[in-house]
Amino acid sequence: MRFLAVMAVMAARVNGQEEVTPDAMTAEQIVDRVLMSRAMQNKEELRGSFTKGRTSVPFTITLLKDQISFGFDKPKQVVSLNITEKGARLTETAAGGKEQAIATARYTEGVRGTDLTYDDLSQRFLYWPKKAKVGTDTVQTRKCDVVDLFNPDALGEYYMVRVFADRDSGGMLRMMGFDREGKLVKTCTVTSGMKLKSGATVLKSMEILRHQPGSKKVISETTLELRKP
Repeated sequence: MRFLAVMAVMAARVNGQEEVTPDAMTAEQIVDRVLMSRAMQNKEELRGSFTKGRTSVPFTITLLKDQISFGFDKPKQVVSLNITEKGARLTETAAGGKEQAIATARYTEGVRGTDLTYDDLSQRFLYWPKKAKVGTDTVQTRKCDVVDLFNPDALGEYYMVRVFADRDSGGMLRMMGFDREGKLVKTCTVTSGMKLKSGATVLKSMEILRHQPGSKKVISETTLELRKP
């Protein structure tokens, strides 16, 4: 989930042309900035936990320039998001096993029983070709550009994902997932961030809400929290 890493403020340039003002940016340019904002310059390793109800799931997260890995115990499992210029590939390594791709049939499965699915972790929606700029909105006092991305296939539970990208950094602060009937089913929001010794800024906490389809009523909730090393 590379909205875990947020770059410093950067100027938007397209194919070496003059700088593009925020209001003039296209949906494609906004999503490109989100993709660029995920890169880490140095390796970072943090500890954190998912909490759903009374259940807490600890993990270790390793952030690299082209990979984010979640390490779990009991049982041993490593879930890695491998980033390339052409897309992202989500893999899993179980105890004593080989690394293998997460099967598409598991896209809607919650990671360790949480409300964050493997599809959410893959962030493959950032690579969907059809997208439309919606406008602007505010998330946690931050002005964001809003883009809708449309699923080109029948995989996963989302037909459309709405992304809220921080106008200053390009980092994704919120995503909203809609089913094939256009009903809201999921909201993931970064609720706080923190600065590491390296100077990198990453999320500190995130809220994952599952909604009763078509309403804002929350039927399940998971929080993600990271701790400074």
